[in-house]
Amino acid sequence: MKLVLLSDLHLVSFESLRTRDFFTKRSLAWMNLRFNRKDAVKGGSIARLAIQRVKALQPDHILFTGDFSNMALPSEFELARDVLAPIWDPARLSVVPGNHDYYALDSVKAHTFEHYFRELIWGASGGTAYPGIKTIAPNVALLLFRSTHYLPGILSFGWVSNTQIKRAKSALQALKPAFTIAAFHHNLHRRGLMSELTGRMLKRKQLKANLLNLGVKLVLTGHDHHHLEYPVQKKGQSMDVICSGSTTLTTSKHLPGFTLIELDPKQPEKPIKIKVFSYRPEIGDFIDETNAG
Repeated sequence: MKLVLLSDLHLVSFESLRTRDFFTKRSLAWMNLRFNRKDAVKGGSIARLAIQRVKALQPDHILFTGDFSNMALPSEFELARDVLAPIWDPARLSVVPGNHDYYALDSVKAHTFEHYFRELIWGASGGTAYPGIKTIAPNVALLLFRSTHYLPGILSFGWVSNTQIKRAKSALQALKPAFTIAAFHHNLHRRGLMSELTGRMLKRKQLKANLLNLGVKLVLTGHDHHHLEYPVQKKGQSMDVICSGSTTLTTSKHLPGFTLIELDPKQPEKPIKIKVFSYRPEIGDFIDETNAG
């Protein structure tokens, strides 16, 4: 089974650049865009190229772990839908929201993210409660958790509610999958001091234990902007965690990328094959870093 993981597009629309909404949290995103991420306007073209390369890989499923937008504007979500159009298929494409997709209180109250991406979370089930639950291959279940919440100021903490865990447990008891994958936006590992103080996943230890108890074998996240892989083990139980790098962020310390994961759900104890594709500005394309020499 071939699964592609992408995250953190942070797409910028014309409205993003001209907004002057200084009475909401969007003012912080606007200042960051103006002073720290001046090249963010190029993200749309890089994202479209990434989609072309992902489509050519002919994956069985594609997952985005959030942050489609910069400041949760409808125009940014519309741009995201347009970027995803070549691969838009609820049976083969899934998403979860990121903290930027819940960036403004008005968009959270209006469920703007869910309005644009509902069918990619719940398919044709008409569901509205997280986690979205999909069967993406025979005996393979994908749990689409929401870890993001609206918070004021620079805060972007994440957490997965006990209600979501209970719903997931009930669904898995009915499905009885051979292999379970969990997805949410916030990373499970520790980062730098500022990230820990303002935007970490809360109650990480408890969440890891809950996921292991659910029988989850693979966890897919974003938020960090850097690719990372590591195992989580406890009392004879284990699961692999893969954090996706940003698909569009280009800085001196970061290249855009996406991840191809190959696994055999019939034999989940086998190692997972992982390939990281990175964007190289000098050639204007994504290349497989695994074979880059």
